[in-house]
Amino acid sequence: MWISFSLLMMWAYPAFIAPLFNKFTALEDAALATRIQGLLTKCGFKSQGIFVWTARGARARQCLFQPAWATTNASCSSIR
Repeated sequence: MWISFSLLMMWAYPAFIAPLFNKFTALEDAALATRIQGLLTKCGFKSQGIFVWTARGARARQCLFQPAWATTNASCSSIR
């Protein structure tokens, strides 16, 4: 059961769920995109393009770039 759910989420998350909360744009640096595409081809992977991911909103960036054990000002004031 969990294996089938995991496989479903591996397919559904990048295709349907992630675009709802994040913005994906094509990589503008053509030289870098060519190098990455060459590496993917060399390793046997197929891709539909190279995209840059931008998190929408401050909370999304905070969850992405702040360690889980770090505290924010709001939580620090509630601890005192």
